[in-house]
Amino acid sequence: MKLIRKILNRLIFSALIFGSVLIIYWVLPLALNFSNNNPVVIFFDVGQGDSALIKTATGRLILIDGGPDNKILRHLGKYLPYFCRYLDLVVISHYHEDHIIGLVETLRRYRVDNLVVPINSEATTISEELFKQAKERKTKIITLSDYLQIDLESNCSLTLTNPDFLGAKSNGNNSIIAQFNCYGHRFLLSGDNEQAVERVLLANGLELGADVFKASHHGSITANSLNFLQAVNLIRMVISVGRDNKFNHPHSEIIKRAEELGIIVWRTDILGNIIIRY
Repeated sequence: MKLIRKILNRLIFSALIFGSVLIIYWVLPLALNFSNNNPVVIFFDVGQGDSALIKTATGRLILIDGGPDNKILRHLGKYLPYFCRYLDLVVISHYHEDHIIGLVETLRRYRVDNLVVPINSEATTISEELFKQAKERKTKIITLSDYLQIDLESNCSLTLTNPDFLGAKSNGNNSIIAQFNCYGHRFLLSGDNEQAVERVLLANGLELGADVFKASHHGSITANSLNFLQAVNLIRMVISVGRDNKFNHPHSEIIKRAEELGIIVWRTDILGNIIIRY
């Protein structure tokens, strides 16, 4: 009996050691990829939709949009440490389903401190469910009517602008514009804003310069005008788009325009998740 107990104890001990090795091998590398002290921006491949995650140097986490389904959960689980179940801030650019469906389950599974939403976007069944989840989870809801600057840490800020307060005509595609500036690196994310909003932004003289621009409306010809791209003066354009989508995004004219301006184009339908770290 003692011999059997001894053998069982050894088997259990070996299983624990083997299990620990597996955890170290499979989990830690993913966590370590995200644990450096530099800012990281990930544009997730969520198909025909938008979602991007920002990590600051001190580890603050901002999610902008959540894609058209629950793929976002797999991406968050891949890049965040297994014990990380929180997000400092979630921003909803607008209420179209390809930007927000994944956020419902995200709010259920992650503690979200703050949720920023546009004050005058059209509410939907999905957005109502989002608000319900936020209230149940005691997430602070911030309705953005004009602009908000958040100083995340030294030399690192997030500026959110609702184009409607600048006089942009009401449109279901009007989106919160996010500008992430950190240690001299500049990102601009424009949701689904169309050329009418771009003209308003230019007319109001907003500082739009960015190294990386997330193409508006998945590279649609209704956005990403020549004047706007020249004002942004970008180096890289990220296009969040689904493979073989029915909208034929991105438009070939936008790709041609980027090439003529010497802009490097990165597409999620070709490259998958696009990770930019410094």
